[in-house]
Amino acid sequence: MNYWRTNPKRVLVAIVALLFICSIMPSSAANWIWSTPQDPLMAVISPLTKQLHRLSISIRPPHDKRFSVDLDLLKERDELYSYNLILQQQLERANDRISQLGAVRKKSVLSQSAGLLFASVVYTNTNLPHSTLTIDKGSFHGVATGQAVVLRESLLGRVSHVGHNAATVTLITQPKMHLDVHLVPSESTTGTSVTVTQVLFDDDINAFVTIMDASEHNSIQIGHAAILVDVRWPLQAQKFVVGYVASMEPQPDHPLLQKRVVIKPVVDMNRLAEVLVVINPILD
Repeated sequence: MNYWRTNPKRVLVAIVALLFICSIMPSSAANWIWSTPQDPLMAVISPLTKQLHRLSISIRPPHDKRFSVDLDLLKERDELYSYNLILQQQLERANDRISQLGAVRKKSVLSQSAGLLFASVVYTNTNLPHSTLTIDKGSFHGVATGQAVVLRESLLGRVSHVGHNAATVTLITQPKMHLDVHLVPSESTTGTSVTVTQVLFDDDINAFVTIMDASEHNSIQIGHAAILVDVRWPLQAQKFVVGYVASMEPQPDHPLLQKRVVIKPVVDMNRLAEVLVVINPILD
């Protein structure tokens, strides 16, 4: 027996020879051999199958479970990957909100008691004659009529109607909307104004327009910011940016004396997803 154990290849040759002999025997003889009782047959075959198993291992090593594909692990990996993407998106949104709050808080006109409320835009209507937003915050959240609505340093409009859980915002981009603004260098929007003027929104060009005399427009340059100084608007809306000077062209009627100054809003009102409502401070 030790001789056979140390020579598995000979065992394989013997089995192949046995199978060959059975294949050329008459069918009755072959059936008699294979129909022997199971226990004696297994007693003979079992040692041979073990030898074959050892031989197969020597030819091809067993499958290493360390490198097997585990479907549960793959599923868990995909779930962790998806969760990581969600966390990254939430982090980006949080950083964006922090940046927005910082930009708004830089406005010196805002007192520390003024609150800032993020609101999602659920509907935008920029069709004539009214341009409005519908936001998902209302009186239940502290929103009230007249409050300013902004995005970073840009003024968007003010609350015109309030429900319990929603509100309507009238945008500054209304046809014939006129606002009093300071025109200042863009890098110092809270500094001393270069000039004060009234701008009128022209829906044909989607921009504010003002006509300025030579004594005024000589100090104005492309890129100057128009910041709100309109007493008809709430205090919390003052000094937010209405737009930036985009062009200055001679006025056809008086080309040497006057210029037509075009001020473009920064924000595309049709692409707003989230805004900030400046909540009025609570007076003691």
